[in-house]
Amino acid sequence: MTRKRRATTPPKPARDPRGCVLPFLSTTAIIAVIVYIALLLAARTDGFIYTVEQRLTQHAGIPVHVDRAWLKPNLDIVLEGVSFGETDTLGGPAFLFETVYLTWQIRRALHPRQRALTQVRVQGGQVHLQRDAQGVWQPVILAGDAHRIAQRLGLTMTTAAAAMRAMDHETAIQVEGVDLLWLNAHDDLEMALYNVQVGNASAQLLDRTVRYQELRVEQTFSAGATGGEHSRTLLWIDGVTVSVTAAD
Repeated sequence: MTRKRRATTPPKPARDPRGCVLPFLSTTAIIAVIVYIALLLAARTDGFIYTVEQRLTQHAGIPVHVDRAWLKPNLDIVLEGVSFGETDTLGGPAFLFETVYLTWQIRRALHPRQRALTQVRVQGGQVHLQRDAQGVWQPVILAGDAHRIAQRLGLTMTTAAAAMRAMDHETAIQVEGVDLLWLNAHDDLEMALYNVQVGNASAQLLDRTVRYQELRVEQTFSAGATGGEHSRTLLWIDGVTVSVTAAD
Protein backbone atom coordinates (compact mmCIF):
# COMPACT_ATOMS: atom_id res chain seq x y z
CA MET A 1 0.00 0.00 0.00
CA THR A 2 1.47 3.24 -1.05
CA ARG A 3 1.00 6.38 1.06
CA LYS A 4 -0.20 9.39 -0.85
CA ARG A 5 2.26 12.27 -0.75
CA ARG A 6 0.71 15.45 0.61
CA ALA A 7 0.81 18.26 -1.85
CA THR A 8 3.05 21.07 -0.70
CA THR A 9 2.31 24.72 -1.29
CA PRO A 10 5.30 26.69 -2.48
CA PRO A 11 6.29 29.47 -0.02
CA LYS A 12 5.04 32.92 -0.82
CA PRO A 13 7.75 35.32 -1.85
CA ALA A 14 8.68 37.85 0.86
CA ARG A 15 7.06 41.21 0.37
CA ASP A 16 9.51 43.97 -0.28
CA PRO A 17 8.82 46.66 2.38
CA ARG A 18 10.02 49.32 -0.03
CA GLY A 19 6.97 48.60 -2.16
CA CYS A 20 4.76 50.11 0.56
CA VAL A 21 7.08 52.77 1.95
CA LEU A 22 8.23 54.41 -1.27
CA PRO A 23 4.73 55.27 -2.59
CA PHE A 24 3.84 56.70 0.84
CA LEU A 25 6.98 58.86 0.94
CA SER A 26 6.40 60.04 -2.61
CA THR A 27 2.82 61.00 -1.84
CA THR A 28 3.89 62.80 1.35
CA ALA A 29 6.58 64.71 -0.52
CA ILE A 30 4.13 65.79 -3.22
CA ILE A 31 1.62 66.98 -0.59
CA ALA A 32 4.38 68.88 1.25
CA VAL A 33 5.41 70.66 -1.97
CA ILE A 34 1.79 71.56 -2.74
CA VAL A 35 1.26 72.93 0.78
CA TYR A 36 4.55 74.87 0.59
CA ILE A 37 3.61 76.52 -2.72
CA ALA A 38 0.11 77.23 -1.43
CA LEU A 39 1.54 78.98 1.64
CA LEU A 40 3.83 81.16 -0.48
CA LEU A 41 0.94 82.15 -2.75
CA ALA A 42 -1.53 82.71 0.10
CA ALA A 43 1.00 84.97 1.84
CA ARG A 44 0.69 87.46 -1.03
CA THR A 45 -3.06 87.94 -0.60
CA ASP A 46 -4.93 90.60 1.37
CA GLY A 47 -6.29 87.85 3.60
CA PHE A 48 -2.78 87.04 4.85
CA ILE A 49 -2.11 90.69 5.69
CA TYR A 50 -5.44 90.88 7.53
CA THR A 51 -4.57 87.76 9.54
CA VAL A 52 -1.16 89.18 10.46
CA GLU A 53 -2.72 92.48 11.52
CA GLN A 54 -5.27 90.67 13.71
CA ARG A 55 -2.59 88.56 15.41
CA LEU A 56 -0.36 91.59 16.05
CA THR A 57 -3.31 93.62 17.33
CA GLN A 58 -4.31 90.82 19.67
CA HIS A 59 -0.76 90.45 21.00
CA ALA A 60 -0.05 94.18 21.34
CA GLY A 61 -3.46 95.19 22.68
CA ILE A 62 -3.59 98.12 20.23
CA PRO A 63 -4.69 98.34 16.57
CA VAL A 64 -1.63 97.56 14.41
CA HIS A 65 -1.52 98.28 10.66
CA VAL A 66 0.69 96.46 8.14
CA ASP A 67 1.29 97.81 4.61
CA ARG A 68 2.77 94.62 3.12
CA ALA A 69 3.45 91.07 4.29
CA TRP A 70 4.83 87.95 2.66
CA LEU A 71 6.74 84.72 3.32
CA LYS A 72 10.37 84.15 2.35
CA PRO A 73 11.31 80.78 0.78
CA ASN A 74 12.37 79.53 4.26
CA LEU A 75 8.87 80.59 5.51
CA ASP A 76 10.16 83.50 7.60
CA ILE A 77 7.61 86.33 7.66
CA VAL A 78 8.51 89.77 6.27
CA LEU A 79 6.41 92.79 7.22
CA GLU A 80 6.70 96.30 5.81
CA GLY A 81 5.18 99.46 7.25
CA VAL A 82 4.16 98.11 10.67
CA SER A 83 2.54 101.07 12.43
CA PHE A 84 0.27 102.42 15.14
CA GLY A 85 -0.69 106.08 15.51
CA GLU A 86 1.07 108.94 13.74
CA THR A 87 4.85 109.39 13.85
CA ASP A 88 5.08 112.36 11.46
CA THR A 89 4.39 114.79 14.34
CA LEU A 90 5.11 114.56 18.07
CA GLY A 91 2.02 113.91 20.13
CA GLY A 92 0.55 110.71 21.46
CA PRO A 93 1.98 107.18 21.54
CA ALA A 94 2.88 105.80 18.13
CA PHE A 95 5.37 103.65 16.28
CA LEU A 96 6.42 102.90 12.73
CA PHE A 97 8.77 100.07 11.77
CA GLU A 98 9.92 100.14 8.15
CA THR A 99 10.70 96.41 7.90
CA VAL A 100 10.22 93.58 10.39
CA TYR A 101 11.54 90.04 9.93
CA LEU A 102 9.97 87.26 12.01
CA THR A 103 11.85 83.98 12.27
CA TRP A 104 9.93 80.97 13.54
CA GLN A 105 10.29 77.20 13.76
CA ILE A 106 7.62 74.75 12.63
CA ARG A 107 8.53 72.15 15.26
CA ARG A 108 8.08 74.76 18.00
CA ALA A 109 4.72 75.77 16.54
CA LEU A 110 3.54 72.18 16.94
CA HIS A 111 4.54 72.13 20.61
CA PRO A 112 1.96 73.86 22.85
CA ARG A 113 4.53 74.82 25.51
CA GLN A 114 7.13 76.32 23.19
CA ARG A 115 7.18 79.74 21.57
CA ALA A 116 7.37 79.35 17.79
CA LEU A 117 8.83 82.84 17.29
CA THR A 118 12.61 82.68 17.75
CA GLN A 119 13.82 86.03 16.40
CA VAL A 120 12.43 89.49 15.67
CA ARG A 121 14.59 91.79 13.52
CA VAL A 122 13.51 95.41 13.04
CA GLN A 123 15.13 97.64 10.42
CA GLY A 124 14.44 101.36 10.51
CA GLY A 125 11.64 103.20 12.26
CA GLN A 126 10.55 105.40 15.13
CA VAL A 127 8.78 104.84 18.45
CA HIS A 128 6.92 107.52 20.44
CA LEU A 129 6.31 106.67 24.09
CA GLN A 130 3.98 108.82 26.20
CA ARG A 131 2.58 108.57 29.72
CA ASP A 132 -1.17 108.25 30.06
CA ALA A 133 -3.34 109.69 32.85
CA GLN A 134 -2.33 106.83 35.18
CA GLY A 135 1.36 107.40 34.54
CA VAL A 136 1.75 104.26 32.43
CA TRP A 137 3.97 104.58 29.38
CA GLN A 138 2.17 103.79 26.12
CA PRO A 139 2.35 101.74 23.96
CA VAL A 140 2.85 99.25 26.79
CA ILE A 141 3.98 96.52 24.39
CA LEU A 142 7.14 98.53 23.60
CA ALA A 143 7.68 100.54 26.79
CA GLY A 144 9.40 97.78 28.76
CA ASP A 145 12.05 97.05 26.15
CA ALA A 146 12.59 100.77 25.39
CA HIS A 147 13.16 101.60 29.07
CA ARG A 148 15.47 98.61 29.46
CA ILE A 149 17.60 99.77 26.51
CA ALA A 150 17.91 103.26 28.02
CA GLN A 151 18.85 101.89 31.45
CA ARG A 152 21.48 99.54 30.06
CA LEU A 153 23.02 102.48 28.20
CA GLY A 154 23.35 104.26 31.55
CA LEU A 155 20.50 106.73 30.91
CA THR A 156 17.87 107.16 33.62
CA MET A 157 14.66 109.13 33.86
CA THR A 158 11.96 109.62 36.50
CA THR A 159 9.01 107.35 35.75
CA ALA A 160 5.88 106.43 37.65
CA ALA A 161 5.65 102.84 38.77
CA ALA A 162 4.01 101.17 35.82
CA ALA A 163 3.50 97.68 34.51
CA MET A 164 5.69 97.18 31.48
CA ARG A 165 5.83 94.17 29.21
CA ALA A 166 9.00 92.88 27.58
CA MET A 167 9.75 90.30 24.94
CA ASP A 168 10.18 86.71 26.13
CA HIS A 169 13.84 85.77 26.60
CA GLU A 170 13.35 82.90 24.14
CA THR A 171 12.84 85.48 21.41
CA ALA A 172 16.00 87.25 20.21
CA ILE A 173 15.44 90.90 19.33
CA GLN A 174 17.60 92.58 16.69
CA VAL A 175 17.16 96.32 16.11
CA GLU A 176 18.81 98.37 13.38
CA GLY A 177 18.32 102.11 13.01
CA VAL A 178 15.29 102.81 15.22
CA ASP A 179 14.68 106.11 17.08
CA LEU A 180 13.11 105.98 20.57
CA LEU A 181 11.40 109.14 21.87
CA TRP A 182 9.82 109.71 25.30
CA LEU A 183 7.15 112.45 25.49
CA ASN A 184 5.55 113.99 28.57
CA ALA A 185 1.83 114.64 28.94
CA HIS A 186 2.24 117.98 27.12
CA ASP A 187 3.90 116.35 24.09
CA ASP A 188 7.31 117.77 25.04
CA LEU A 189 10.35 115.61 24.40
CA GLU A 190 11.85 114.29 27.66
CA MET A 191 14.42 111.86 26.30
CA ALA A 192 15.45 110.37 22.97
CA LEU A 193 17.77 107.71 21.60
CA TYR A 194 18.60 108.06 17.91
CA ASN A 195 19.71 105.28 15.56
CA VAL A 196 19.47 102.49 18.14
CA GLN A 197 21.24 99.21 17.33
CA VAL A 198 20.54 96.09 19.41
CA GLY A 199 22.12 92.70 18.83
CA ASN A 200 21.38 89.53 20.81
CA ALA A 201 22.72 85.99 20.89
CA SER A 202 22.26 83.04 23.22
CA ALA A 203 23.72 79.55 23.54
CA GLN A 204 23.81 76.53 25.83
CA LEU A 205 27.24 76.00 27.43
CA LEU A 206 27.18 72.64 29.19
CA ASP A 207 24.17 73.00 31.49
CA ARG A 208 24.15 76.80 31.51
CA THR A 209 22.43 79.40 29.35
CA VAL A 210 24.72 82.17 28.10
CA ARG A 211 23.23 85.37 26.65
CA TYR A 212 25.07 88.20 24.93
CA GLN A 213 23.74 91.63 24.03
CA GLU A 214 25.31 94.58 22.29
CA LEU A 215 23.66 98.03 22.46
CA ARG A 216 24.67 101.07 20.48
CA VAL A 217 23.07 104.49 19.96
CA GLU A 218 24.34 107.25 17.71
CA GLN A 219 22.96 110.25 19.63
CA THR A 220 21.02 110.90 22.84
CA PHE A 221 18.83 113.63 24.26
CA SER A 222 18.24 113.71 28.02
CA ALA A 223 17.59 116.44 30.61
CA GLY A 224 17.66 119.09 27.89
CA ALA A 225 21.14 118.15 26.69
CA THR A 226 22.33 116.33 23.59
CA GLY A 227 24.93 113.58 23.89
CA GLY A 228 27.08 111.59 21.53
CA GLU A 229 27.45 107.89 20.89
CA HIS A 230 26.80 105.39 23.70
CA SER A 231 27.41 101.63 23.62
CA ARG A 232 27.24 98.72 26.04
CA THR A 233 28.13 95.06 25.79
CA LEU A 234 26.48 92.77 28.34
CA LEU A 235 26.95 89.09 29.16
CA TRP A 236 24.63 86.92 31.29
CA ILE A 237 25.00 83.37 32.55
CA ASP A 238 21.78 81.79 33.78
CA GLY A 239 20.20 85.25 34.01
CA VAL A 240 22.98 86.73 36.17
CA THR A 241 25.01 89.63 34.74
CA VAL A 242 28.68 88.67 34.70
CA SER A 243 30.17 91.35 32.44
CA VAL A 244 29.38 94.88 31.29
CA THR A 245 31.62 96.78 28.88
CA ALA A 246 30.93 100.47 28.21
CA ALA A 247 32.24 102.76 25.49
CA ASP A 248 30.92 106.35 25.51
